[in-house]
Amino acid sequence: MRNNTTEEGTACPATLLRLLYGTAWKSENTKQLVCEAVRAGLRAFDTAAQPKHYREDLLEAAIRSVIETDAIPQGELWLQTKFTPSTCQDPKNIPYDPTTPLQVQVITSVANSLKNLNHDPSPADPTSHAYLDCLILHAPLRNPESTLEVWDYISSLVPHPVRHLGISNVSLPMLELLYEHMRVKPSIVQNAFHGGRGYDVELRAFCKDKGITYQGFWVLKKNASLLQSLPVKAFALWAILDGNTNSERMLAGVEGLDKVREFSNRSANDEVVENWVKQLEDAIRSGRE
Repeated sequence: MRNNTTEEGTACPATLLRLLYGTAWKSENTKQLVCEAVRAGLRAFDTAAQPKHYREDLLEAAIRSVIETDAIPQGELWLQTKFTPSTCQDPKNIPYDPTTPLQVQVITSVANSLKNLNHDPSPADPTSHAYLDCLILHAPLRNPESTLEVWDYISSLVPHPVRHLGISNVSLPMLELLYEHMRVKPSIVQNAFHGGRGYDVELRAFCKDKGITYQGFWVLKKNASLLQSLPVKAFALWAILDGNTNSERMLAGVEGLDKVREFSNRSANDEVVENWVKQLEDAIRSGRE
């Protein structure tokens, strides 16, 4: 089930990453909601070392609870967190000293995440070591040079204790720069998916060509017109990053994946597929207008 990132980079396990549960803004309800998400069938979880929006410690408490009470194997779970630059942090609650060099900020932040999450391949084995399935750079820094500098630091953590690297809120030129110049390639891109970004058409094509997993967020929130289109209603599509607080909707999201999987197995020239694509293109054009 696990894949370690090599110097050339590897694809992330698709079976885990079709639908993630986003833990932003859940605050003290994080543990309860994550437990409900696991019981609804979700197995991948997104958090960040950004205390103003995320509670890494309560995600870990939830994971421990379901492993112990629901007999969920640890190997079936995926935990990804983020290094969040100081410009995106609450100045009064940063998990590192923003006045220290970038390398120290990264090391301190990751160490804090490892302590909070304590994601361990064998909790009963004292010789095993905590790790992160994926560490995501929450956003590019103030200039490309600083971004490459931070990426170089987090690359040194692969494959132990970090197994994959990703980047969020990134443009295609910055992603291309990382892919071309960095030893460890991005395995994941996590971006807002909406018409204002042109639905990341070119960036997603680049990701597909390079085997990078694209995680869209705000897929529902920012696409009201698409939600009313017949194709989306027919397949009940959900964002790959799902932040629901309703357990029934969590379950519906997981069940919706089966519909998408069944649809994706049809041939490209299937009449149903052609009709679906045409209607979706019309809906996207309307959304842009």
